[in-house]
Amino acid sequence: MTGEGLGEESKMSYFVFSLNTIVFSLNTIVCSLIIFFDLLLLLRSPIYLSNQFFDSSVFTSPQNNLIMINSKAHLYAPADQIISTYANGIKHPTRVVTLRDLRDFGPMTVLDLAEHHPLSLSAYSQHIEILRDIQLIKFKKKHPYLVYELDWEIYHEAAKSIVDFFSSNGVVK
Repeated sequence: MTGEGLGEESKMSYFVFSLNTIVFSLNTIVCSLIIFFDLLLLLRSPIYLSNQFFDSSVFTSPQNNLIMINSKAHLYAPADQIISTYANGIKHPTRVVTLRDLRDFGPMTVLDLAEHHPLSLSAYSQHIEILRDIQLIKFKKKHPYLVYELDWEIYHEAAKSIVDFFSSNGVVK
């Protein structure tokens, strides 16, 4: 419809309609540009982002396998990075009790592990994910459950690293 063969009032209505359509389209374009530039700024800021977008040589945090883009942690000695990772992984009482339960009682499902914790299953699962990320625990699928257990090799490495850190000359007194 081009407006031909219409009266003056109809032409004016068509013009207003066309003008509103153009304004709406421009508004949509402007909003899209704002979102685009906000995303560009977000990607350049020192925030946590999923490591699927970045090189694994950048510092990886145990929480949810995230990366802090401007972190200088990778510049420290590997032994110090290891101690920091394990210490950060067990900094919450939920994770300490979970490791103790797996150590003392052996493999358990997440429902069994979460039973005595004052957390929702969803919140507890996030703690399990952190322990999995730092490889202190592993799981086996036993339909319909996942059964968690300690990764004893990593568990002993973590224990030794932390004990060595707090002892003088690597010998506990």
